[in-house]
Amino acid sequence: MKRDGAYQYVARQHDCQRCPIKAECLPPGQMRRYVALSIFHPLHLEAKKRNQGEAFKTEMLRRKTIAEGVFASQDRLGWARSRLRGLWKVDCEGYISSLAHNLKKAVRRLGDFTGPPLPVSAPESATTPSG
Repeated sequence: MKRDGAYQYVARQHDCQRCPIKAECLPPGQMRRYVALSIFHPLHLEAKKRNQGEAFKTEMLRRKTIAEGVFASQDRLGWARSRLRGLWKVDCEGYISSLAHNLKKAVRRLGDFTGPPLPVSAPESATTPSG
């Protein structure tokens, strides 16, 4: 019987009354067992099985180290929510957010090479008097 996106399985009352583990299975006052399974239960089982594999674990580790860090960085830059309406405007805001994140990464990587230039020492021949 399909009800609210679930299949409801109902045991016959006669079977439940004769069952030797009735006290463990049924709460007091209930005469039969009801079990409801979502229509998506087979898909849930398939996804659960797929998520036990080594490929899934590898992909989740990659996602944690790459994608989630980018999202956290963009949140800290103030890009947690779109401030505009309309798909085109939201896309543009996403591009600007990505640009800001990439600029931040570039500055961080190039940071070791920035700052005032070091004094250039004069060549030896120029400092010694000729003679």
